Amino acid sequence: MSSPEGKNTVLELLNKSAQYLAAKGSHSPRLDAEVLLAEVLGCTRIQLYVGFDKGLSRSEVDSYREAVMRRGRREPVAYITGRKEFMGRDFTVARGVLVPRPETELLAERAIEALSGLDGADAAEICCGTGATGITVALDAPVTRMLLSDISDDALAVALDNVRRHGLEGKVEVLKGDLFAALPEDLKGELDLVMANPPYIRSDEIEALEPEVSKHEPRVALDGGSDGLGFYRRIAPEAALWLKPGGVMLMEVGCDQAAEVSGMLASSGFGRVASHKDLQGYDRVVEATL
Repeated sequence: MSSPEGKNTVLELLNKSAQYLAAKGSHSPRLDAEVLLAEVLGCTRIQLYVGFDKGLSRSEVDSYREAVMRRGRREPVAYITGRKEFMGRDFTVARGVLVPRPETELLAERAIEALSGLDGADAAEICCGTGATGITVALDAPVTRMLLSDISDDALAVALDNVRRHGLEGKVEVLKGDLFAALPEDLKGELDLVMANPPYIRSDEIEALEPEVSKHEPRVALDGGSDGLGFYRRIAPEAALWLKPGGVMLMEVGCDQAAEVSGMLASSGFGRVASHKDLQGYDRVVEATL
């Protein structure tokens, strides 16, 4: 099937589009078709089936066809819709910025738990990307000040948009710099929490990933060097300089990296190093207390 052509009712378009996307290699063709059509029509997925026999206008069909064709080229759905849900909230997403993953919600959950007993906290997220993790923590934990840093201009623009989208101007700051270089010097040794989801894919493994990742997402947000651990080697010792005694470092890691990253943190002076499993059973977040 060369394109998702067919009649112009909701159900017929969904059926044709799901078939088309399945043939193009999508792992969730029906869901993709529904999400894209709901986006075009400005409704929910449930509302699609309430009006499954509704006819679409020519302009709606054209917009939907273009969205489905983009997805057929394995462009991530979030880039097409311009948003992604993260822990129940919508966040702006754009090309040039890593799409937030469900497994990264564990990083936010652990950060919220770590700060739960404090009465106001200063925190930072480095390699912030869209800012979804840091913003979620700023909304759900007793955070006085949250700093989001990244080296990518594309990421910083999206993060700033998300700060404004969630009404956190004045509480969350977006800063440009390489890891900790963006942070104000007067906060050195004063942070309650630092979290990071740095690039951790081995350089020679990126091309073998799904096209949604290897062909569309920014390599700068993926490439962790020859062994995937390059950023962790820098972050672990630097984090020890920025956290106050008792402060917490949280990092997302690849599925086989927790032991090595834990060792780096222990060697940098951190104690009580532990790893937390994601829903697939992988050690996904390493937590350490200074």
